[in-house]
Amino acid sequence: MGFTSMENPDITATGGSSGYPIKLGDELRYQDLMERVSNIETSVADIKSMMQQMLETSKSQSSAPSTVELWEHLYPLLQTQREHVDLQHEKHMQMFRNLVDATYKETLA
Repeated sequence: MGFTSMENPDITATGGSSGYPIKLGDELRYQDLMERVSNIETSVADIKSMMQQMLETSKSQSSAPSTVELWEHLYPLLQTQREHVDLQHEKHMQMFRNLVDATYKETLA
């Protein structure tokens, strides 16, 4: 819906037919519509401003740590896990040696 022509209130400024023409004598209705348009424009400007702030905030905050930071945090964990696995392996190998030795001694007896 656009502004209506002064000559023909049923024709909009773009030349189309207005479904709801504003009559020249209806100033209160015109003012009400202009207030609504102003409120919508203000709301759109506020939304744009909020979206811009969100975009700037998301750019300034790193959502994912860098590879170096990840490595610094994970390396001690991986090192401890490796030491644990080595100890478990040594324990199992000792148990296997004891089992083989016991089996060998039983076969000699």
